[in-house]
Amino acid sequence: MKCWRLFYRSILLLAHVVLGIVLTLLYRLFRGAEWFQQPSGKRVIRLWMHVLAKIFGLRVHVHGQAVNGMLVANHVSWLDIVSIDSVLATRFVAKDDVKRWPVAGQLSGLSGTFFLRRGSAAAVNSLNRQIQQALQQGATVGAFPEGTTSDGQQILKFHAALLQPAITIAYPIQPVAIRYMRAGAPDELAPFLEESFMRNALRMLQQGTSEVHLYFGDRIDTAGQQRKALANLCRERIVSALEEAARLNGPGNPA
Repeated sequence: MKCWRLFYRSILLLAHVVLGIVLTLLYRLFRGAEWFQQPSGKRVIRLWMHVLAKIFGLRVHVHGQAVNGMLVANHVSWLDIVSIDSVLATRFVAKDDVKRWPVAGQLSGLSGTFFLRRGSAAAVNSLNRQIQQALQQGATVGAFPEGTTSDGQQILKFHAALLQPAITIAYPIQPVAIRYMRAGAPDELAPFLEESFMRNALRMLQQGTSEVHLYFGDRIDTAGQQRKALANLCRERIVSALEEAARLNGPGNPA
């Protein structure tokens, strides 16, 4: 069954990626380099990601109201981006090495992803200026302050640097808690930990349905906030949302 699932999903994925490349190049040609900022571009991204989620067997459930602005989420997998983008077209902050991922890295760059070069204060400052400008232009920006993926059960420390653009322009932040479930239990297959992107993608293509729950919390006013305190508050809101889901519905059924 897994081999058959991998075969037909791989065919669908190949066709979908080719379609994505064509659409990206056409929109870039006729709408300009920032086509992803335009309403029609956002609709295309959202629809393309919606289909991509289905190809990887993701069933996305939305709790709360997703709002344009700056999103801060816990990080379990690269599929977090697919799941959120299928609901709300978002320009994410990703590690610089994502650009080297086959096909996905190139598509990410052409569709407005911000790339962060670690270990450079100058690079962070430059990136923050780009994020600030994007927010002022009406873009939705997504960040994963953990700085890496976790198993989804333990939320790591939140780093505060990328929250500065929202503070600078007093722009609200919306925390988003992400939880993966499979067959009524926390999904142990979804976390993207110690493996390559290609190996993880192939493994996920073989698996059955994964239920992805996105909990969009109330927006947080950033005016007058200190970065570290704001990062801690976002983390607390996300941890609380995940704990509440488990408490109300049981650890194996957050719906």
